[in-house]
Formats: sequence, C-alpha cells, structure tokens
Amino acid sequence: MSQVIRTKLILFVSLTICVAVPYLVAVGYMKGELDLLWVCLIILFTVSTYVGSILAYLTDCFTNSYLLDAKILMQFAMAVVPY
Repeated sequence: MSQVIRTKLILFVSLTICVAVPYLVAVGYMKGELDLLWVCLIILFTVSTYVGSILAYLTDCFTNSYLLDAKILMQFAMAVVPY
C-alpha cells in the first residue's frame, strides 16, 4: 500500500516539474524577471509537495473514486484553498 502511494506522489511531482518549470521559465523570460526564478521554483516545489501529500493522505490508493466523494473533496478544498 505504501509503495502505491509513494509511486503516485513521485508521478505527481514529476508531472508537476515537467509542466510547471518550463512554464515558469517562459513567464520569467517574457517578464524579464529570471533573477527571481529561484524563488518561484522553491514555492512551486513546496506547494506541489503540500498538495500531493494532502491528496495522498485523504484518498490513499483510491484517488479517482475518493476525490469524487463530497466530504473528501471538501476536506481537500479546505486544506488547499486557504493557502
């Protein structure tokens, strides 16, 4: 069970890195603020880790079905939205 959750977290972080890092670099280049890229990357990794951990904690191995449950979806929203 813990192997499945760990694999899902690694996949989530990997996909986040593959999508968000090039986006942040492109936006930083267009805005001319590449000197602030390191701050953005720290925030990206921190928020991604937090959201992935909350999702894994609330849904265990059944992310697809449990996330559609209103109670779990509300707990997820209450944990993520205020930040």
